[in-house]
Amino acid sequence: MHPAAQRAAPPKRRASYTAREKLDAANALEATKDVARVIKERYPDLSASAYESRRKLVLKWLRNKPKIEMHATSVCQPADVAWNFPFKARLRAYWVGYLREQLRAHNSGNKFALTAPDRVKVSKWVSMAWDELSSTTIANGYKKAFGPLLDDADIAAADLIENLSRHCAIDADIGEVDSDDDIEVNEVDEE
Repeated sequence: MHPAAQRAAPPKRRASYTAREKLDAANALEATKDVARVIKERYPDLSASAYESRRKLVLKWLRNKPKIEMHATSVCQPADVAWNFPFKARLRAYWVGYLREQLRAHNSGNKFALTAPDRVKVSKWVSMAWDELSSTTIANGYKKAFGPLLDDADIAAADLIENLSRHCAIDADIGEVDSDDDIEVNEVDEE
């Protein structure tokens, strides 16, 4: 093998860092106030020659943290597809149903003007549309940006509780019961 081919390839420079990486490094520096420690923890394979440029970069991220946070809003874009679209579709369906009711009640010979729904009705639509979204749908909206927020068992439990509450099968007086809690049973004395 040729001696030049035996040498290891130099590490590739990264062209850019994600907003999440920048924020994490800036937050770590803000918490510890120790640049060397933050760089060592986040970039353990960094060569000594690249240390100074990375130090300047992390300090720049800390100075520009508010700007970075503005650009981090893109992590919420999956929410638009995952739950905002179904939410708006349900609201639209309630609105169309409301308009159809008005049209059905209209006599063809009279003057007619559609009336806007009042705030109470719109608030009810928003509440109903939000309640119809499952926790799985909402969690999936953030899965791409943050990874799974909940494991499958937590999502299944939340869906079960959601379905039970929709069918009025949960007693609100009892509250949340933890698996570690003891349940006391009152025994009836037999006479």
